Amino acid sequence: MKFKQESYKSIMNGASNYRPLTRQTANEQGRAESEQVFLKPKDLTPSVEDSSQTRRRLESLAWLLDESVRIPGFGFRVGLDGLLGLIPGIGDLLTTAISAFVIRQAALLGVPRVVLLRMAFNTSIDLAIGAIPFVGDLFDFGWKANKRNVQLLIKHLDNPVQLTRTSWLAVIGLTTGVVLALVFLITAVASLVRMAMG
Repeated sequence: MKFKQESYKSIMNGASNYRPLTRQTANEQGRAESEQVFLKPKDLTPSVEDSSQTRRRLESLAWLLDESVRIPGFGFRVGLDGLLGLIPGIGDLLTTAISAFVIRQAALLGVPRVVLLRMAFNTSIDLAIGAIPFVGDLFDFGWKANKRNVQLLIKHLDNPVQLTRTSWLAVIGLTTGVVLALVFLITAVASLVRMAMG
């Protein structure tokens, strides 16, 4: 929801046209913050879709992409994301574009940058491993990046302070894991090169 904060002078010139509103938010460090702004009645109408409408729409999109098809006899559900990923090249790019749309909607709803970064990690993992033939396709069916990201959005709407704190831990852990994986890969390649050179 987008608000317009008016100046003190404007408020004093037409106080009857304004009403106070206290907003609770979470900063990038996960601390709760509150501020009071004065809004015109017309500014109380969202300039974008109401958060509850966006929430329902993204939940439906995540279900379509990750859980809309039930595998008979296994009780396991997959979605269009995994099926589109079977298309060489363009499939992964298409599903990544859809995932980017989910992240964009989260940004419009005021999701903190650290949570958006966590969402981007989920999508990047899906894209990187999904590009591996066959193994990546199986991974897509189980990882369900869009479902994970929509769940993060819902947690933000329900408890933004707690999610921001846990997201910092998740991002630090993921970053550490990526760095360690790169170090291991570089070390392994260097060892193979030394062995090959005798």
